[in-house]
Parts: sequence; structure tokens; C-alpha cells
Amino acid sequence: MVGHGNGKLIGFRFIAPEWSLRIEQLLIAALAILVFPAPLIAGLSSADADHLWDLAASVAGGIIGALAGGVPAYLLATKAARESADKDRRTQVDGELALVHSTFVKLLEIVNGTYTICSQVNDMLYQSHAKGARDKPLWQRVIPLVGFDDSAPIRFDSKEIALFMRGSDAHVEFANELMLLDKRYSTLRASIKDYSVRREALADKLTIIDAVDEFGTTTLEKKEFGKLLPLMMSLDSVADHLVKTMHHDRRTAQRLSARFGGLAKELFPNNRVPGFATARDDRVGI
Repeated sequence: MVGHGNGKLIGFRFIAPEWSLRIEQLLIAALAILVFPAPLIAGLSSADADHLWDLAASVAGGIIGALAGGVPAYLLATKAARESADKDRRTQVDGELALVHSTFVKLLEIVNGTYTICSQVNDMLYQSHAKGARDKPLWQRVIPLVGFDDSAPIRFDSKEIALFMRGSDAHVEFANELMLLDKRYSTLRASIKDYSVRREALADKLTIIDAVDEFGTTTLEKKEFGKLLPLMMSLDSVADHLVKTMHHDRRTAQRLSARFGGLAKELFPNNRVPGFATARDDRVGI
């Protein structure tokens, strides 16, 4: 891998500052070979002087030739190192942007999921209120929810969390809340499934003798009512917890989605990042 450390290009057989020093040394040597023999040549015979000049010229020519071939090679290698480093950086940024998008998609699923749950339950409560059943036990007003399959739970993986963990304190706080949110949403879905199963089981034990506007009436003997009362109370407690939990998770998902775009942009100020449009649901929070 190509990296940078103390002004040196790492990952190749050469190091830029050392090569610059060698080039300077070779140039000085070539000049020395050409200049310093002059005093010696003055005291020699013509034949010896010619021979020494030829020798000095050959050595200096060899050095200059090495420089002529080495300098372009050095420049090309430096350019290749720079391009390789740039490519590595682009690859890293592209990978991190992919993590930003995958985090966005998962958070979007949770936002939409909590919205769907709240909308369904709120519609049930509005209908019961409109029909004069506001004071009935909650389990009688919240019927089994539909549209929730057994697909794999949504989880923010370690790379997605680590991406935000490397930022400011606000990013770290956001990452911690993401880890809690996906677990809470999985628990919420499991609670909905459990509630729906238990309510249908209780409904099977009741015989509807009269039904008006989707609300049925059941007559129970005192003994039979006593047997079913613990189930009713337990189910009503589950329904109450479910309603409170869904509103809490809905508000948390909304709050995190509102912060997502800004925090992601702080990590990648020079790149386009996804964000959430501000949405308002006046009916959430009944």
C-alpha cells in the first residue's frame, strides 16, 4: 500500500528525498571530475594530459548519462506513486460512502416501519374514539396488526457504526443511539407479533353474540369471566406497553433521521450524501 510518512513516499524501492540527494551528489561528482584534474593536467605531457582528459570525460559522461536516464525514471515513478495513492484514497472514500448509504437505507426502513405501526394503531384508536368506545380496555380497541413478516431484523453492522464513531462527540452519540434503535425496533416487531397471537387466542375463546360497527359484544358467565380475566388484564398491559413503546421508537427514529444528513456531511464535506426530508405526523402520539 502506498502511504505518506515524514515527507517520504512509502511502498516503492526509492524514497524521494534520498533520490534528490543522490542526484545532487552525482552532479557534484561529475563537475569535480571535469574541474579538479585541470591543475594536474597542466604539469603532464601532452599524451598523458589527453589520456587523463579522455578518462575524466568518460567518467563524467557516464554520470551524466545515468542522470539522464535516472531523472525521468524517478519522475515517472513519483507520478505513479502519487496516482496510486490518489486511487487508494478514492477507493477508501467510495467504500465509506457506500457505508453511509447502507446506514441511510436501514434507518429509512426503521423510520417507515415505526411510522406504519403508529399509523395502524392510531387509526384503530381514532375509530374507537369516534364510535364512543374511548373508555373500553385498550386490548379491545387495538386489534392484531397486519403487514409484518418474519424477515431478518435490521442491524447496523460494526463498519457502519465505526464510520460515525470516528467523528466528533455528536457523531459518537449518534452511533450509540443507532445501535440502541435497531435493537428497540426488533423488540417492537417481536412485541407486535406476540400481542397479535395472544389477542387472537383470546378472541377465539369469546363468542360474539352481537356486533355493531366492528365492535362485538360477548356475554360471559361469572365463572368463565373469572378464568379469562387474567388473560384480559395481561393482554391489556401488553397493549399499553406496545403503544408507549411504538411512540418512543417513532420519535427516536424521527430525531435520528433529522440529524443523519448533517452529521454525514460533516464526515464527507466534499461529497454528496443522502438525507431525510422533514416529515410531520400530527396524529402520532395519541
